[in-house]
Amino acid sequence: MKKQDSVKNVNKLYNQIFSKDFFEDEEFAAYAEKITGEETIAETWTIPLTLKPRFLTKKQIKIAKEGAEAIIRGLVDIEKELKRGNRELQKFMGLSDEEIEILKLPCLYKHPFPFIRFDSTLINNSWKAIEINLNFPGFGGGLDDVQIDFSKLKTIKKLAKLTSIEESKKLDPKLCSILLDCYRESGISSKPNPQVLVLKRPDFDFQDSRNLAKHLTKAGYKAEVADAQNLKYDGKNLSCRGFKANLFLKWFDFHPHRDSIKNYPALISAIKDKKAIMVNSFGAAVMAAKTSFAVMTSQRFKHLFSKKEQDIFKKSVPWTRFFKDEIGDTISGTKVNLKEYALKNKDKVVLKPVNGTCGKGVYVGIAHSRTEWQKIVHKVLIQKRNFIIQERVQILEEIFPVVKEGKLYFEKRKVDFLPYILSGKFHTSFSRCARGYILNAYRGAIIALNYTLNKQI
Repeated sequence: MKKQDSVKNVNKLYNQIFSKDFFEDEEFAAYAEKITGEETIAETWTIPLTLKPRFLTKKQIKIAKEGAEAIIRGLVDIEKELKRGNRELQKFMGLSDEEIEILKLPCLYKHPFPFIRFDSTLINNSWKAIEINLNFPGFGGGLDDVQIDFSKLKTIKKLAKLTSIEESKKLDPKLCSILLDCYRESGISSKPNPQVLVLKRPDFDFQDSRNLAKHLTKAGYKAEVADAQNLKYDGKNLSCRGFKANLFLKWFDFHPHRDSIKNYPALISAIKDKKAIMVNSFGAAVMAAKTSFAVMTSQRFKHLFSKKEQDIFKKSVPWTRFFKDEIGDTISGTKVNLKEYALKNKDKVVLKPVNGTCGKGVYVGIAHSRTEWQKIVHKVLIQKRNFIIQERVQILEEIFPVVKEGKLYFEKRKVDFLPYILSGKFHTSFSRCARGYILNAYRGAIIALNYTLNKQI
């Protein structure tokens, strides 16, 4: 039996067990109604949960691990080249001189991107990245609690007795360990543990931020949540409301094209003086530009990467280019006008902001009529905001149970795959499912926890 047949079999078995449990247990049905949902409330950042996990084989996890780690190595190589002053690369990625200066701010720990989450797709034994989240990886500080609650469900307990499944590794304990590594590597203090502030924006307070601070406190650290713009620096200590901190977890988006580094004078001064460190750094926010994939899929810059990395990029990185009404090249090197290419290949491409999050400003060609697409392409090209054009990546579809008003339905949902990479190494993952083409919590996507099959069934 093929391993992918095992995935199909366990999905079918899970749905059968779930159907029986749902109709026989009123308390379970009420619980299911409570935790599932079709909309995410952005203001409070709730994390609704699907009632079926994503089942994966060990081989699939291995393929995703190999691809994700290679891309991160490539990203580190790109960052080094930009710091060396490669103007051709800087122009190709659409980065300003100010962004390069931000990139050169002191980073006192070993790996420049300690905490990364990929958006990607995993179909059969093919893994492909969609984008890299270094600016604000999201979903820490609460995902483990969701997993603990899910493991108590009657259905998953029954399935575990019939099959050999293994839940994904917890995220938060390892995240705490990575933060401590960064703190010790920096050498900014002789004290054994850091004082931590989880930084948020004044206009956007994620529940994630509070969950992370609580988890860090439980782990034995002193941790609080603070507005990134309300810090004070006296030349020795960086503080907020009297709480002195030296390690900052950046839990907010910083968009170099729209935000000014001048908005964070105390934080920047303390970083320059090497009195504080931030994870991930402002430099990581610069490298969050989606044009990094353009570098990895361009013949012009292949010399920056090893032969093994180049081979992995061909399989795992979607063709991407800075989007302008001018000549560019396809992945094979053929010269094309990018505007005309976008118009002619509507169903094969997407348009995205170079710096963006929450699925905002993303346009998927196949989701629009030809007339709508023409208007979108025109609108994107005249905006001041920079965009990329990218190959549309195929998304897996699976059958999921859905509870609405106490009734049970089974519907197809698109499913992605989100690996967490800590200090360059694959650690854990989860998935999201949605009806539409954009799988983002702000666009109605909901969580599916990942389980690995240890044997064929």
